[in-house]
Amino acid sequence: MELLGEYPLHANMHPALVINTSEQEATIMLRDGSEHQLSWDAMKWARAYRSVNAMGPAPQTATDVLTAGDIIRVAPHDDYTWHLTQLPRVQGGVIAMESDTGAIRALSGGFSFTHNKFNRVTQAFRQPGSTFKPFLYAVALENNYTAASVINDSPIVIHDVSLAGEWRPENHSRDFEGPIRLREALYRSKNLVSIRLMRDVGVNTAHQHILKFGFDPQRTPANLSLALGSADATPIQINTGYATFANGGYLVSPGILMKSMLTAYRYSSPIMPETHSKPPIHALITVNPKTTVLSKHQQPLLLMTFLPMLFVGVQDVGPKF
Repeated sequence: MELLGEYPLHANMHPALVINTSEQEATIMLRDGSEHQLSWDAMKWARAYRSVNAMGPAPQTATDVLTAGDIIRVAPHDDYTWHLTQLPRVQGGVIAMESDTGAIRALSGGFSFTHNKFNRVTQAFRQPGSTFKPFLYAVALENNYTAASVINDSPIVIHDVSLAGEWRPENHSRDFEGPIRLREALYRSKNLVSIRLMRDVGVNTAHQHILKFGFDPQRTPANLSLALGSADATPIQINTGYATFANGGYLVSPGILMKSMLTAYRYSSPIMPETHSKPPIHALITVNPKTTVLSKHQQPLLLMTFLPMLFVGVQDVGPKF
């Protein structure tokens, strides 16, 4: 049985057997043999699944939702009642990290570890698409481009012997702006500008600089498609890369709480590895006055003086080939 609606999500789910139903309630039995009542308020959200874009009519009685013999999932609520629920078809992950230290404050890899051990933050390699473009623009700024540099946003044809035919990339909007400033090209996510930037800077040069943001060399292709986000990266890797922009240029390694000391009725502050300590502030001074991005080893990495301005307006995600 698959239902749709604004159903309550709860990780503490229990399978249950529907014993009987009436117009306003249903009797269920849990795995331990205990019987409970599901009220109408606990199930009225459910509507039958019809297709990806459609669902059935709103139920009027409990019998429209459940039938004796159904195997369902229920979850307990604070008022000691049970509510009808179900496992979500779509799951995701979320991570909150301190950009200056790499300390992970919160991480959720999915709906419930009990039901699925796959961590969507640390294990889910996906193509980041246009969210990858700021790393390329950082390379461009490191190679004599500025936010006011003008690049041609016009059609381009790529000849590649590895392809079955010619590659004709397009913008998401399917239009072309002609000459456009770098800043506008980023916040409008212009694919053709990104490709031209990478071709001008050099694929190998761009590839080597982008890797310094913490990406896996084996999953980051050294070709023009990288300009459109064709790399495989996890959310924690993307988060680490963006943290480099947020903290003034330091690349930090994500870390979780290593230990916690119990004192008088309170826990001490998290103790993080020494490698997460920010390097001395004087290490920010580099040969290029525009470049303020350093690695955790205090080696010059990349620049981003203009990123706070450049980021404004970036919305679309996903690769566009």
